[in-house]
Amino acid sequence: MPLSDEMELPGDREIRSEMESLMKTVNLNTMSTKEFISALSKKLGGVDLSTKKKFIKKTITEIIDAMQPPEEEDQSDDESLEEEPAKPSGGRGGLMAEKEISDDLMNLLGCKKRMARTDIVKRMWQYIREHNLQNPKDKREIILDSRMREVFKVDNFTMFSMNKYIGAHIDPYKPVDLTTNSSASSKRKAKSTGGEPGKKKKRAPGVQAPWRLSEAMVAVVGKPVLPRPQITQALWAYIRENNLQ
Repeated sequence: MPLSDEMELPGDREIRSEMESLMKTVNLNTMSTKEFISALSKKLGGVDLSTKKKFIKKTITEIIDAMQPPEEEDQSDDESLEEEPAKPSGGRGGLMAEKEISDDLMNLLGCKKRMARTDIVKRMWQYIREHNLQNPKDKREIILDSRMREVFKVDNFTMFSMNKYIGAHIDPYKPVDLTTNSSASSKRKAKSTGGEPGKKKKRAPGVQAPWRLSEAMVAVVGKPVLPRPQITQALWAYIRENNLQ
């Protein structure tokens, strides 16, 4: 049998498929990312996955997000909004580790400061359904109410891009990047259009991805999340108001 480092590295689609299968069988609360990659390597015949760590970590997040069903039309409101029993203190570990979230998101969802990503997404869907924010003509689109607009700084997003906006409010607070598709959405688009997955999506003219700003920048421009052109505009407004030229 050939050595693991001599084995041909599987493609991203095969790796993701095996990840989706594996994540249904392991304990996400206790298994670390390192342990998961090791188990995935064994599932793929012992192949060395060290060069795919970044892809695997990104895909883990996408799969966890996708575990939250976007629609539960057949469930009653009482069942879908039922509170979970209190969990022991100390938080979760492993792939479902609790992360710090922004004060804005915490206040919107009425939750604690640290939560597992799956619980955050679940709370978000509860909020969306409670306030009837899905577009009745296309339930993939979420039409934000005033409270959500204050947090996410946009008027609407899709059920696919929503996770990127949520991610901007979860430690390490990565800025929203709408220039690339996730592996799942790019595969769906490629299947429907015949294109290749993984390629960057071209933005419409004038559309800029928003960025989460540092506290120092927020103190100057007045908002925590803004697209780059509006940051520049706000900086110039501050400069003129304070006669700094």
